[in-house]
Order: sequence, then structure tokens, then C-alpha cells
Amino acid sequence: MKSHFFARITIIAISLIALGLVIFMAVFLGKEKELTVDDMTLTHKIDKDDWERQDHFIPLKIETETGPGVKQVMLHYFSRGQRISVPMSRIDQSDYYAGLIPGDEKGIRNYYYFEVLRESGEALVFPERAKPVFESEYHYFKIRNEGRVNKSLLWGHILLMVLALFLFLHALYYAIDFLKTGEDFTKIWFTTIWGTLTFFISGFPIGWVIEKQVLGNYWEGIPFGWDITDSKTLFIFIYWLIILLLHRFGRLRERGFARAVIIGAVFALIMFLLPHSL
Repeated sequence: MKSHFFARITIIAISLIALGLVIFMAVFLGKEKELTVDDMTLTHKIDKDDWERQDHFIPLKIETETGPGVKQVMLHYFSRGQRISVPMSRIDQSDYYAGLIPGDEKGIRNYYYFEVLRESGEALVFPERAKPVFESEYHYFKIRNEGRVNKSLLWGHILLMVLALFLFLHALYYAIDFLKTGEDFTKIWFTTIWGTLTFFISGFPIGWVIEKQVLGNYWEGIPFGWDITDSKTLFIFIYWLIILLLHRFGRLRERGFARAVIIGAVFALIMFLLPHSL
């Protein structure tokens, strides 16, 4: 009994830690980018998501020591395939420059980069891989125009996802116990069913509605796009559905199903920890 109690406490702790890491990565990870060339340092704080039809404030911090000063700072952005260039304004006498990218419909993404013209020497391009002719979206900074989501629906989605992870980790524990003792296979089976059902409800009907509210589309993952959040949701659900069907129709015996549950729970945990919508 004691081992079961500690196992449940551990599972709850892992689920909460996973949720905390996901929130931390979504809020803080990769929010500030820096480029240093000679004695000049460029720093840009990224805000990838902003409200639809609302102008996006784009800041750039430029610090110089003994090197050449700044002659002009340009903000170049791509809007619906068209490249637009605007000069950035210095804020008072500080190290900060600012520009605006006009807001657009929800789901529209703007890609942008900076060009710093120095009093002497070559101009600096930030990010360094950015080109005047659009290439890969990964060569630029990105901002996404978003609609407003129903808060109750969003919290329902998050809580059901955490519950699904909680159930998958319970199934993992039951699977390990079954491989040791050969007893209580029904616990693995029904926990896996409930975990898969909970994950499906959170990721698909609720997830579709949230995505429609935020981006104007129901799905942007495989096979219609490359959105990482949608795609990993699909991969996780397909994995659990396949092993359930294989066992149900006699293609996967009890011990094989238990091993597949262990692999699936670890796989789901790793997928949960991947940052949303890279």
C-alpha cells in the first residue's frame, strides 16, 4: 500500500512539474536574442504572439562602447509576401529604438529583421541569416496575429491535458507492476482507455475550437501544415489508439501491451515538454 501511495505522489509531482516546465518555456524560453559584432551589441526581446488588427511594437536595444556609432536603423518586415522597410526611431537618448508593424487578421504571420547602418563599417543584419528576399521562416523573427480565446475553454483544455498525462503515467506504473507480478492487467487497460479518451477530448474537439478562435483555422499540423503543437498531438493520439486496437483485436498480447504502454508514456511525456508551436 505504501508503495502505491508514493507512486501516486510521484506521478502527481511529475505531472505538475511537466505543466510548470511547459508554462515556463512558453513564457520565458527564447524571448531575448542577442548579436554582438565588434563593440556593438544588438538585443531584441521577442513577443511572438499579439492581438489581431493591433499594431505590433518592435523594440531593439543597441549598445556601443568604443566602436562606430549608429547612423540609421531599419526595420524590414514581410506582410502577405510583400517586403516593407521602415526607419526605426530612437527613444529619447536611450539605447532603444522602436518601430511598428501594422496588425493583421488572426492567423497571419509577419516575419521581420533589423538592419543597422553604422557610421563606418558594414551594416549589421539581425538575425544574421535574414535576406531581403524571403527564404525560410527560420531565418527571421516572427510575430503572429491572434484572436482572443475563451478563458474557460482554455483552462479546460489545459486541465484535461494534465489529467491525460496523469493517467498515462499511472498506466506506466501499472504496466511496470504487471511485468513484475503478472497481476491486475485490467488496471493498465482501463487507465490507458481513459487517458486516451481524455487526451482526445482535450486535443481535438476542444483544441480545434481554441485554434479556430486564435488563428482562424481548425488545424495547422500534419498533413495540412507543420505546426508542432498540432502535429505532436496527432502523433500521441495515434500511438495510443494503435496499441489499444492491436490489443483489442488480439494482435498484441498482455505483456507486449504493457511494454507498449511504458514506451507510450515516456513518449507522451517527452512530447508534452516540447515547446508549443516552434
